[in-house]
Amino acid sequence: TGPTGPGGGGEEPCNCCEAHGGLGCDNQECQDCVCGLDTFCCETAWDTVCVGEAEVECAAACTCCNA
Repeated sequence: TGPTGPGGGGEEPCNCCEAHGGLGCDNQECQDCVCGLDTFCCETAWDTVCVGEAEVECAAACTCCNA
């Protein structure tokens, strides 16, 4: 059973709390929260500012950051 197996609680590992060159991150709820605050994160790159927003302002939506 992987991270999405039964009883996993939805806490999948994700890249929302790591700066990377891609657009957005792989947790939709977290991505929506962060990009709602800062469109740069979904239009240009997911940088360290986006990571900070994921960890602070969007901590409730970005549960994978605490996994």
